[in-house]
Amino acid sequence: MTYHIDGSKVDINALKSRIIETDLIPSRACLMDDIDDRFEKLKEISNLDELRKTLKSKKKLEELSETTSIPTAYLDQLRRAIEGYFPKSIPLREFIWIDDKVIAEFVEMGYKNSKVLYDSLDKIKRTDKNSELLDLVNLTRIQWVKQRAAKMLYESGYKTIEDVLVANAEEMCEKMDKTGKEKNLYKGKIGLRDIKRIILAAKYVSKS
Repeated sequence: MTYHIDGSKVDINALKSRIIETDLIPSRACLMDDIDDRFEKLKEISNLDELRKTLKSKKKLEELSETTSIPTAYLDQLRRAIEGYFPKSIPLREFIWIDDKVIAEFVEMGYKNSKVLYDSLDKIKRTDKNSELLDLVNLTRIQWVKQRAAKMLYESGYKTIEDVLVANAEEMCEKMDKTGKEKNLYKGKIGLRDIKRIILAAKYVSKS
């Protein structure tokens, strides 16, 4: 398994299904506009990786808009949504709850961020001292889950992707709210809709 989903194995129909299945945030709601027609026009693109590379280039995005008659604004929102499926790596030193010595040891070995560390797990021996960090890094593979949310999940009893995947959303929401306040991890509250988005996102990560 890799830190990010394998875009080469995600076809355009699977991408469309993910968008339809997701409770889109307001700025992404436009992706549902004429989605059947617009994704039919994208069917010549073989997979998510190819589409992602195309949309990253302003010139290629505009060319795709011209050849498909899909508005550039739509394609730009699609680009933003796709980039969200590939969470940015997090410097290990930002996992402030972990013993500095554990972090320093990994950094010295060249594992400076969450992606590099996760992608090298087969080379790392899990110990009592580093197990929490390894679990937190794994959780940050889920879309929208940064280091603080990962810590809240971990402390609430959701220590693996599988734990999140099978969780009851209402129960998770209550547990994370309680954990966030008791451990002073989060001043606000992660809403139920966001919790449901996280659980759904975990499903896609579990397939990678």
